[in-house]
Amino acid sequence: MGSERHLRVHLPVALNLTSQPEPDLSVVRGKVKNYSREHPSPEDILLLIEVSDTTFRQDKLIKAALYSEAGIPELWILDLNRSRVVVHTGPEGRDYGSIVAFHKGDKLAPSCASDVAINLDDVLA
Repeated sequence: MGSERHLRVHLPVALNLTSQPEPDLSVVRGKVKNYSREHPSPEDILLLIEVSDTTFRQDKLIKAALYSEAGIPELWILDLNRSRVVVHTGPEGRDYGSIVAFHKGDKLAPSCASDVAINLDDVLA
């Protein structure tokens, strides 16, 4: 699969045999056709993004724990009510080792595409 990656929108990811959540966005390794018969597994997932307005508590407590436990390297939660992006990295069991909030005026780049800087003014408008 090399360094190819693509963006998926509202499509399931296979964390284990019983858990297949549908994050708002996911960046996964490989081509779209690689997932025509099965969902990406944790080894394929580079970044998951949840967009939260009324679901921030669930995303922060429940989904973040599931994603960390599965070894997902990076999770962004767009907290629309507080105009911030909460970035989780370094999965350690059911918690992430690093949780940092970014706000309007900040620029943010995902680990899997560090050459792509995203202006949060555009995202959190």
